[in-house]
Amino acid sequence: MEQDRTPAFILPPLIYGLYFALAFAIGREGSCQGGVDLYFWLGLLSLPVLFSLPLIFKAVEKLLFRLLISVASVVMGVMLWALAFETAGMYFMCRLF
Repeated sequence: MEQDRTPAFILPPLIYGLYFALAFAIGREGSCQGGVDLYFWLGLLSLPVLFSLPLIFKAVEKLLFRLLISVASVVMGVMLWALAFETAGMYFMCRLF
């Protein structure tokens, strides 16, 4: 029985969309009330998930290509995670002292 490969290609874009949804839900106002911490930890925890999805669901037959897809998925995840943070206008540091 062949394994279904669609989650390996459907779940990463959903996670990328979650970055933007969460960033805009927290927004500028919520970033100084603990929202940045939530955004940071959820984004950080999503990176191993993004890496493992192509490996678990065997996105392609060859292991080398699965590893390349995994690394590309994580790189895109980090880029979109940072882009969502910036476009939502969130603050990294609310005050210095």
